[in-house]
Parts: sequence; C-alpha cells; structure tokens
Amino acid sequence: MRRTEPPANTILEECGSTNDLARELGSAGYPHGTWISARRQTGGRGRIGRSWKSLEGNLFLSILFRSESTRDWTWVPLAAALGAARGLRELAPGLALGIKWPNDLWLDGAKIGGILCESVSGRENAFVVAGIGLNCERVPEGLEQPTAALGLPVELVRPRVIEGMLRVFEELSTRGPEPLRAIYDAWTVLPEGSEIEWGTDAGKNRARVRGLGSSGELLVVDSKGELQRLFAEDVRAVRKASDGSLP
Repeated sequence: MRRTEPPANTILEECGSTNDLARELGSAGYPHGTWISARRQTGGRGRIGRSWKSLEGNLFLSILFRSESTRDWTWVPLAAALGAARGLRELAPGLALGIKWPNDLWLDGAKIGGILCESVSGRENAFVVAGIGLNCERVPEGLEQPTAALGLPVELVRPRVIEGMLRVFEELSTRGPEPLRAIYDAWTVLPEGSEIEWGTDAGKNRARVRGLGSSGELLVVDSKGELQRLFAEDVRAVRKASDGSLP
C-alpha cells in the first residue's frame, strides 16, 4: 500500500512535529518553499535535544529549503531567523526584534522564538527543513531564560513569516551569504565586543564576539587572545558591547 504524504502548504489543527511532516514531504520530492504549519504540536522540539512547549495561539511552521549546491547550507538557520525577523518587522515596524546567534529571535531582552534546522542528504534529493516556533499570543512558563510573546495574532504572523523566510532563502541561493551578514550585523543582540560564555558549570568558556565566519559560525576571541569558531554552541551574553551592562 502506498503511504500517503501529509498535506502541503496547509495548516493542521494538530500534529506531532511540523519538522517531521516537512521531512516526509521533502523525501517525497516536494519542491523548495513547501511548508506545513500546525495550531498545536504534541512532540515539538528545539535545538540540542530540548523539548518545545507548543501552546495554541503560537506559530509552529516548517519550510523546505532546496538549492543546487549545499555550499551555503550552514547559513540556512541564520537565513531562516533573518527572514522571519524581516517579515515581522514589516508587519509591525515598531518591534525592536533582534537575532541571537545562531537562530533565536529576541524582543526587548527576552526570547520569543527559535529555529531548528535538520538536513537530509541525498545525491538527487537533498534538502533542509527549517522549523520555527514563535510565541505570538502566549508565553510558555517555567523556562530558564526570559521569554516573551509578540502580542500579535498568529493568523497575521504566519503569512509574513513564510514570505520573509522564502525571500531570504532566495537571496541566499542567488546572491550567497554576504547580504545576510550585513542584516545580521544590524540586528544581532550579540554585536562585536560582546562578552559571552558557553559550556556547563563544570567547564564554562568565556570570550568576546568578533563577528561571523565564512560558514555563519560565530568568531570569538578568548582570554588568551586566540580566535575560536563556534558552530552550534548554546551561548549566553555576559556583558553587552554597547554599554557594559549585564543582560
């Protein structure tokens, strides 16, 4: 019996994970830009194996990214975050949205969304699933970091986020990552000179931000003056570059 693929470019009432459904669509050959969204998720997840609280009234969305070359795939998480931020800034120009490397959305010092990208390799059917969870109307409780919501209806947010992400994906595919670097530099909450830390209590590392590398990695300089490259670490701001105040 032929397996039925999940519906494409639609909004489901509930699913386990939009990323899982988007992966099925990608494996079935659906094209670049195909998306799927849900009002509720029962198995949402974030980066580094974290669970994601999926409250109704918030956005849960996954989009397929395809390109002829996998060269710039490492930029897809940042491209997804920048695209979502661009769409939201156009929807509500007064929102001071920022990007926390590598792919979180922040508003007024609190996290409002995160992105999980998962790649599928194949000689003729390679793609990336870019999934975003965004607090539109409700704020999850009991999290370790400050969290906020946009205060905007998800039905208004969803089309703007889709449009924004697809536009930036197109820019990445046609023009490469350099235009993204300029947008990131303008919107990042970790500008050059910011002091950050990462690691566990048993072994924390601290360094100052230098900028982005050629693959979208975060360049930092440690206390010994040595340059390090961070690719997926969970970093935390210790001291801002702008005024030296603690976050």
